[in-house]
Amino acid sequence: MIWEKIIAVICILLGLYEFYASYQAFKDVTKHGSKHTSPFFAFADFYGFFFGGLLIVMAIQLLTGALD
Repeated sequence: MIWEKIIAVICILLGLYEFYASYQAFKDVTKHGSKHTSPFFAFADFYGFFFGGLLIVMAIQLLTGALD
């Protein structure tokens, strides 16, 4: 169905954006981080990458029909 493919493409784009945002946040904290930076940032950044990967994997499964 065409809607599945449209949703899959949107999820791939969202996953790529999540990777980009997590990478930019990581670069920003490594450059400008100080002792006042939250110690939980590592968890937030990890789960940002994880969620982006999950979106991309689910979108690929949706495109290939593996979820039917």
